[in-house]
Amino acid sequence: MANAAQNAAQDCPRRILLPVNNGHLYALNADTGARCDSFADQGDLNLQANMPVTTAGEYEPTSPPVVTDKVIIVAGAVTDNYSNHEPSGVIRGFDVVTGALLWAFDPGNAEPNAIPAEGKNYVANSPNSWAPAAYDPQLDIVYLPICVATPDIWGGNRTPEMKCFASGILALNATTGKLVWFYQTVHHDLWDMDVPAQPTLVDITNQQGEKVPTIYAPAKTGDIFVLDRRTGTPIVPAP
Repeated sequence: MANAAQNAAQDCPRRILLPVNNGHLYALNADTGARCDSFADQGDLNLQANMPVTTAGEYEPTSPPVVTDKVIIVAGAVTDNYSNHEPSGVIRGFDVVTGALLWAFDPGNAEPNAIPAEGKNYVANSPNSWAPAAYDPQLDIVYLPICVATPDIWGGNRTPEMKCFASGILALNATTGKLVWFYQTVHHDLWDMDVPAQPTLVDITNQQGEKVPTIYAPAKTGDIFVLDRRTGTPIVPAP
């Protein structure tokens, strides 16, 4: 595996990672524009793998992936309110050199880190993340704005998992995909009040003179949620 990774890095040492609306992600040599042959399928990573719906245009990676020194973290949008059986909003981590799947976090699954067995799929209609994420390399945490499960304006068919991980900020360990914390900004959202923007990471000094790693998360409600980015605890009180 080490030799394969070394060969892949030599094959395409500087690369562009390009998600496109057909549900694929391409790795391109930044110097030549050629595909990185050693990445995924000759430079083509199929993000439709294990999706419950693969109709073109129903799943779209709408924001740049987060890229660490080890992992490409990819999320995407699904078509809202088209039907009650739509693609999953699963978030996935892929090896930055080879494109191999390392982990998954499916917000609609009772075991969100479960990777589907052969012939199985991620959970349809899982809450998705279409806006850009943010990454803290010191904490190795990626922060993802999360939407409500589709259909947006009908909450009658939602599972407990879909209610739990919806309309908020999801913090995952970037290397493992394990849950660090989740903060919900709207409970039982029936108005498509998802978090629509990339959160901002800053360090602030509190009244005790302590430096606090902080995340500012703007929401469709018109509020900005100010949280400790280590724990998700509100720094500024929120209802």
